[in-house]
Amino acid sequence: MSAPLILLVNGNSREELTARMAGLARKRLDGLARVEPMTISAAPPYISNRAEGVHAASAILTALQGRIEEPDAPRPDAVMLACFGEPGLAALRQVLPMPVTGMVEASLHTAFQLGRRVSILTSGQDWPAQIDDLLDLYGLRGRVMRITALPDDAMRDEETIWRPALDAALERDARLGGAEAVILGGGPLAGRAAALTPPPGVRVIDAFDATLWQSLALAGHTRPEGTAR
Repeated sequence: MSAPLILLVNGNSREELTARMAGLARKRLDGLARVEPMTISAAPPYISNRAEGVHAASAILTALQGRIEEPDAPRPDAVMLACFGEPGLAALRQVLPMPVTGMVEASLHTAFQLGRRVSILTSGQDWPAQIDDLLDLYGLRGRVMRITALPDDAMRDEETIWRPALDAALERDARLGGAEAVILGGGPLAGRAAALTPPPGVRVIDAFDATLWQSLALAGHTRPEGTAR
C-alpha cells in the first residue's frame, strides 16, 4: 500500500508560502505520507480581515471541488487547510468525501492535552476577534485565556529579527496570562516554534505541526486497508 496522500492547501495566493509549508511538511513526515501542495490563486495574497476571509473561503471551495473532480488526479486521503483562520472549513467538510483539518481546531485540541491554561499568539491586528468567533463556534471560548496579535517583527523572514520578537512575545504572554500551553498560529509562522525558548513550565504548540499530524492520523484512520491510489 502506498503512503497516504495529504492535500496541503494554502488559503492565500502566495506561491512562496505554499512551497515553504510543503517543504516543511515533507521534512516532518519523512515518507510517512505524500504531500500535494495547492495554492489558491483566486484568493487574496493575505487574509487579514473578515471580508478577505469570505473571499478566500469561496475561492478555496471552488478550487478544491475542481481538484477532487479531476478524473485522472489521485484522490487525497486528507485535506489540510493550512490557514489559521480556517476559511470555508465547515463548507469543505460538507462537500468533500475525505477528512478536512483546520489549524485552529487541531492546535486547540493538542494544546488542551498539554496544559489546562491555553493562550494563542497569531499574526495581524484583526485576527484575535476572528479567532474569538471560532472559539465560540467550537464551544471552547471559556478555555482560552488570551488571544494576542504578534508584533510586525515576528513575521519577518530574518531569523535574527523574528526569533527575539517571538521569544519576547511568548514571555510576555506567559507572564500576563499564566498559560501552560501557547499556540503559535499562522502559516507564515510554521516551523518557528522549535527555535523558541519558552519560559519554564510553558509548552509551545506549532499550529502547523499539530494540524499536519492530525491530518496524517485521520488519513490513516479513514483509508480502507489495502487501498492503493
